[in-house]
Amino acid sequence: MLSFIVGCNDGNKKNTPINVYELDWTITEPAADVDIFEGYFSKYVNIYGIHIFATTTTANIKINHAANVLAQYIDNDEDGTPDNQAVLDSLIKYHPSLVMFATENQAEQFFDDPSETAMEMFDNGQLIAQDLYGEETILPGTSNRFDASLEEIWHLVTNGYMMVYPDVFGDWAGTDIANNMDLARGGHFTSIPNNYPEAAWYHYDDWTCDYECMAIEYLYWCIVSHMGILNDFQTCNGIDNEWELCTPELFGSIDVSMYTILTDLQYKLPQLAPDGNYCPSEAITGDVNGDGVVNILDVVAAINIVLSGEYQVSVDLNEDGSVDILDVILIVLIIQGE
Repeated sequence: MLSFIVGCNDGNKKNTPINVYELDWTITEPAADVDIFEGYFSKYVNIYGIHIFATTTTANIKINHAANVLAQYIDNDEDGTPDNQAVLDSLIKYHPSLVMFATENQAEQFFDDPSETAMEMFDNGQLIAQDLYGEETILPGTSNRFDASLEEIWHLVTNGYMMVYPDVFGDWAGTDIANNMDLARGGHFTSIPNNYPEAAWYHYDDWTCDYECMAIEYLYWCIVSHMGILNDFQTCNGIDNEWELCTPELFGSIDVSMYTILTDLQYKLPQLAPDGNYCPSEAITGDVNGDGVVNILDVVAAINIVLSGEYQVSVDLNEDGSVDILDVILIVLIIQGE
């Protein structure tokens, strides 16, 4: 055993993660049956069926952080179960792997001579992989640099949404994401234009990034804008050459169609920014006020939420996408023991 990932650090929740999916947070050496990289990586942890491989010199604390961010993208409401099981199931079919290196230089050395097994799987469409460097993985409160794990790990998870909802999240021309990207770029460009139209708010200029790559990057910018991750002066100024909608308010008011997609309950996309502190609590059905018991106070709380017109997933007991009197009735039935 090499290390153990520290779990919950939230006084309002339980002190250790709830292993509803029997998550093993121990960093170990990769077992032979999962080591498709043929011994190159000496550290391994599995989160919800998604593999994290890391080199010896990648700091355990960075691996810990990445594992927690990944868990928060998969289980964003932190109730101990994946938010979108279909997305996770689709990912798991393709040996999804986050490969971590201490530095970019170390990664370049690996990709110059990758393992034959991994390359064969990749070429045959049997492997989805994403790289991440320890030097760009920034723990909260340790630096004013942006934490790249938020982007790279999301790119890995995005593949699941593309497979389950191809017409919406596919990265090819004609999908909902692509059509909205064309609007954000001020036109349909298969390559980087010399100048983007003045009305464009997404003007990525990496010449190595093709149309599909641009769509993936666009979805990422939309997600982190919606979560409020970009909402500070330094970050906003640092990305304005590429993306202009750095606050949730700007994003929601300008990129309306994408906002509608991101908040559509059928996709169960993450809504909250990961902070690297995955802390699932064991939810009690009907416990609206979170006091650990289901009683008349929860009925009152649920009625107030119904009257307010707000939506809260914890109150939507019948999972029909709305909070109404039917959910209140279900709480009453729970209290009556029915």
